Amino acid sequence: MKAGLLNPENLLFAREHVTKVNEVAPKKHQELNALHEAYAEIHRAHPFQSPPDFAASLRELLNRVEFRSSVEMD
Repeated sequence: MKAGLLNPENLLFAREHVTKVNEVAPKKHQELNALHEAYAEIHRAHPFQSPPDFAASLRELLNRVEFRSSVEMD
């Protein structure tokens, strides 16, 4: 209220400040949208990487003597 953002009689934002937000919001939205697009383009430019073969890694783990003895498979 001290800054004049709220109307003490009505506890709503003072009209002159709402108008300022309405004037600024479209430009800020465009700026943020441009940043979002630039960020997305960085990721689109990256190549796909081959994923690891999890099944082979799991088979290797299950076949280890240490694992088999710890779960009493042998």
